[in-house]
Amino acid sequence: MTDYLKTKIAESKQTETPRYGEVRIVDGKGRLRVGRFSTSYLIRLEGEKRFRRVMCWQFSNVGTLFVRIKGTPYIVREYDIPTPAPDTVAIESDTWAGVLAQADKLRT
Repeated sequence: MTDYLKTKIAESKQTETPRYGEVRIVDGKGRLRVGRFSTSYLIRLEGEKRFRRVMCWQFSNVGTLFVRIKGTPYIVREYDIPTPAPDTVAIESDTWAGVLAQADKLRT
């Protein structure tokens, strides 16, 4: 059983979602059964200097956010993540409008 993160999150920021770190398990019919994906969230825990990447376990259409600390996963509640400062939000591509805008830029 996985525990919830009890350490307070001191700061958060968002970046482009990395293209690495994805694990997908597909059933025989081609449907995604379970996956682990990187998110655009980075969090810094109280008492630490480094930022940690928040990951997501995906089961069908439900996801659970987690962070690894010394190899052990801890579930992170989305409402515990503080709103990032406006200058750290650079994730236009995480929305459908952003994805379409980037596709248009690549075509030109």
